[in-house]
Amino acid sequence: MALFGQTDSKDCNQNGQGISLSLEVAKQQIDSGWASVLVADGKVLDREKGRGIRPALLILERIGQNDGRYPNLVFGDRVLGLAAFRLGALLGAKAMWGALVSQPVLAEAAARGIAVHGREFVPSILNRTGDGLCPMEQLSATCESDAQFYSELVRRLQGR
Repeated sequence: MALFGQTDSKDCNQNGQGISLSLEVAKQQIDSGWASVLVADGKVLDREKGRGIRPALLILERIGQNDGRYPNLVFGDRVLGLAAFRLGALLGAKAMWGALVSQPVLAEAAARGIAVHGREFVPSILNRTGDGLCPMEQLSATCESDAQFYSELVRRLQGR
């Protein structure tokens, strides 16, 4: 498992153990067939099956933004592209795990100090036919903030 990002040294003893355990639980949940999962201190808070960005969006809509209740929050997603990363950041995740992780996520995570772990790393997340960039990745890259991405995503999904 590759690690990108740093853990604050003051968090290493207490929070680092909770985050490490939560990352392992997130990995297990994704490996067992869940599309997105939210874990704190090794306990699954929510999980969802499905395709695309919808599972992560459903978790965000149910859980909402983290108001400090979960200092060791980990978000896991089968495909951790920039779109899923932005929703995980809105959830307040301190670390994230993805079975498939894109390079834009690694750059964004490094800039924000969020640890990202994963199994396979790719230059970008492609659409389902594999002939272009995923539409959600295109949208997330054009938004200046996580909140703007969320608003645009909801607007687009309601328009369908």
